[in-house]
Amino acid sequence: LQASRGRLAATRSPWLVGPLADRHATLDQRVGDAAATANLAAAVGDVLPSILGRDGPRRYLLLVQQPAEARGSGGLPGNWGEIVADGGHLELVASGRISDLDDRMSPAGQRAVEAGPGHRALYGYTFQDQLWQNTTLDPDFTVAADIARQLWDQTGGSPLDGVLSVDPQAVAAVLTLVGSLDLSDGTVLGPDNAAEFLLHGQYLTLGDDADANSARVDRLGEAVDRAWARLTTGDLPGPRVIATTFGPVVEGRHLSFASFDEDEGVVLERLGLAGSVPRPERDGVGVVTFNLGQNKIDYFLERVTSYRARWDPLTGSVSGTYTVQLSNAAPAVGLPAPIIDYGGPVATDPGLAPGENFLQAYLYTALPPVAVRVDGELVMRQGGIDDRGWEVTVVAIRVPPGGSVIIEVDVSGAIAPDGAWTLDVVRQPAVNGDRLSAELEVVGGAAGLAVDGLEPGEGGTLRVERGLDGPIRVGVSAR
Repeated sequence: LQASRGRLAATRSPWLVGPLADRHATLDQRVGDAAATANLAAAVGDVLPSILGRDGPRRYLLLVQQPAEARGSGGLPGNWGEIVADGGHLELVASGRISDLDDRMSPAGQRAVEAGPGHRALYGYTFQDQLWQNTTLDPDFTVAADIARQLWDQTGGSPLDGVLSVDPQAVAAVLTLVGSLDLSDGTVLGPDNAAEFLLHGQYLTLGDDADANSARVDRLGEAVDRAWARLTTGDLPGPRVIATTFGPVVEGRHLSFASFDEDEGVVLERLGLAGSVPRPERDGVGVVTFNLGQNKIDYFLERVTSYRARWDPLTGSVSGTYTVQLSNAAPAVGLPAPIIDYGGPVATDPGLAPGENFLQAYLYTALPPVAVRVDGELVMRQGGIDDRGWEVTVVAIRVPPGGSVIIEVDVSGAIAPDGAWTLDVVRQPAVNGDRLSAELEVVGGAAGLAVDGLEPGEGGTLRVERGLDGPIRVGVSAR
């Protein structure tokens, strides 16, 4: 493929007649795409045998997340498993509730967790990342995995080689390959109902007391154990079917895998499996929310975001407004307490009401914030800079049942004055997929600029609108 690209490059000429030049360009694009895919496949072939234990046993921690109680990397980790890969054979050697791991350790205040200063300032002190339930606070799963590794070491477990994360949508994808599961309590989970049931339905079928909560955790653990057994012992379809099934799950960050081997980590990053957050190269936005109520109300949370910016290619100056609308479709009555009521310390706050979504919103911008508004009212900015260079604005929000709250962040700054603007987006795995609309006004007009992923809008602006169920980068540059 690389040789073919070389031959195509050698025959590229301004003297080619139109129809031939068009076909030449199309073929060059197709060969280039195929070459990139082949390069990635070769890289995977280099590291996969080691990941699967060719050179000796490898040990991985499995975290099962619940995004109906949101965390930065997805959701609350409710269950765990220990996977050993040896000579290509995978075995789930242990599993249990996440609280079991907390019970194996010293009190949270005596635990040691090292992380970057940005993480510590934004997440660690407020949410106590020394608790297993909060290992997934950071939206970058590679950071969450490293914190989980540090806590695992303090349980006395054998050293880890990596961390794997799945959520109910990933479990549903597994069932697409291995078939439905009959659980011991009579529940039947299949590819069509597993995600909905694990996210929400299971809370409707059991009571509100502690025994019911234990039963829910046990049910999820049993589902994961049985799905794993099917996945590792049964017959699976070919690679194309597997890739088609898991591709959207990986792109949506419902399945993430971080290896602590540097070379393997690079390949997992290229595959989109690492769950990392990009560094903002020029411009960028994103929103991450954290459940403060210790409930599963984020099943009803919807987030719609927009970014309106003005860019001067000659000076590199950019100004704009990032808007996040948080809508809560939860009712105030009629649902079990684990979904719409509050637990833990916030339950003592007399201002909280059933059905109200009490959350912390982290708004990411590449450019410095100059003003923050909540429902049109100016508020004092809180936050800081994370370890990847993002400006982070933190706002505690209460979204009433059936209501919405709008947060706006005005930004202003400068990027390199080299005739290029790109937009990176921070994405959080969520129950309801986010949407982003972006609009760019180019000072002097967009004529003469190469446009990537943007379309002409009203008044000479450039626009894009899409769901955030996959990586996104759009931009314009000088031809």
